[in-house]
Amino acid sequence: MTSLRTTKGRDPRPAGFTLAELMLVLVLAVMLAALAAPALTGTMARARLDAAAEEVRTAWANARLEAIRTGESVAFQARLMTGEYTLSKLGDSGAALAGSTELADQGRLANDSHEDLGEITFVQLSVGDAADPSIDPSVAGCVVFRPDGATDDAFALLQSSDGRQRRVKLRGFTGGTTVDEVFASEAAP
Repeated sequence: MTSLRTTKGRDPRPAGFTLAELMLVLVLAVMLAALAAPALTGTMARARLDAAAEEVRTAWANARLEAIRTGESVAFQARLMTGEYTLSKLGDSGAALAGSTELADQGRLANDSHEDLGEITFVQLSVGDAADPSIDPSVAGCVVFRPDGATDDAFALLQSSDGRQRRVKLRGFTGGTTVDEVFASEAAP
């Protein structure tokens, strides 16, 4: 039987990578990161927009429940072109039932605690049907939740910094909400 002979000499090639090999790997990694960054940025912007829409849905549900629980009307107000909104109790239930929107008409928010959606902005907050062409998108509505749990149909149009939009719709009688993506062909001019 023959055996293989091995020599335990030193390998003439040193272990490790050359500078050229390391630079090539680094260049490839940077190129891959540059290709992946726009896709990741778009995904993050969509996630922030979806989270903001969910926050509005939750605020509307909380306002409705608070109105039922306390027997006092609660108003949801938003400042257009910002992410600011507030929920406030309305002391005059009669005015609320009549649809009074004094604070929203004055272009300011109530002195209650403000919430902010960050870089997501309210483009429109209107009472009525989103398909109604007579609604003026430049005037922020005030959504009033009455003690019986009812309100008017309403919708909020939210926009991210990259121009994507979501419409949060409220069904007044039931308090049900839906979130729809707004495509460029539907967006307000």
